[in-house]
Amino acid sequence: ERAVSCCSHESRISIPSFPLLTSAPRCFLRTAYFNDANDADVWTPAHKLQPLVSRIASQNGDATLVTRVQTHAPEMRHVVELHAEGAFLCVTADHRLLKMVRNTEVEVQAAHLMPGDQIQVQDGPQVSVQQLLRVEMLQQELSVVELAFQPDVQVMSMHVSAPRRMILSKGAASNVRPADRRLLLAPNSTLGSS
Repeated sequence: ERAVSCCSHESRISIPSFPLLTSAPRCFLRTAYFNDANDADVWTPAHKLQPLVSRIASQNGDATLVTRVQTHAPEMRHVVELHAEGAFLCVTADHRLLKMVRNTEVEVQAAHLMPGDQIQVQDGPQVSVQQLLRVEMLQQELSVVELAFQPDVQVMSMHVSAPRRMILSKGAASNVRPADRRLLLAPNSTLGSS
C-alpha cells in the first residue's frame, strides 16, 4: 500500500496522544471532497459546499443536506490520519466517527481511535467493517472546514491523493432550526463541479 498523508512531511509534527478534546471544531480538511448526492461523478471540495443547498452522498449513497459550512483560518491544529486496508481519512483530532464495538456503533473522537479498532469503510455501493491498521496523530498549521449534516449520519469524503475506498465519518453535531426543517423535504439540489 502506498503511503498517503494529509500533511506535508516537511512541517508535520508527530505527537504520541491528545487529551480529550471537546471545544475545538470537529472539522474536515480543505483537501476533503464530497460526492454529490445526485451525480456520482461530481466531487466538491469541503469549502465550496453551500449550507441548506448542497446535498452530498452519505453512507450507502443516501442524500444528506449540508446545514453548516464554516471555514476556519489556518492555525496549528491536531489532526489524525486513519489508515485501513485501501482506505484513508485525515480529520481534526476531535472529529466524530463511529467505532464498532460488539456489533454496536459507538461515537468516538478520531484522537481516541487506535490500530485494531473496527470502523466502517465505503467501497463503491458497499459498506464494510474494517480494522484500522495505522493511526497517526500529528500537529500542523492548517485551514479546516466545519460541516454539519441533516440527518446527522456518516458521510463519504476523500482526499485527492487517497484511494477510492473511504473511511466513513460524521460532521459537527447538527442543530437545524425548526424553520429550516422544511428544506429537508425540498427536492435535491444540483452541486457545481468546480
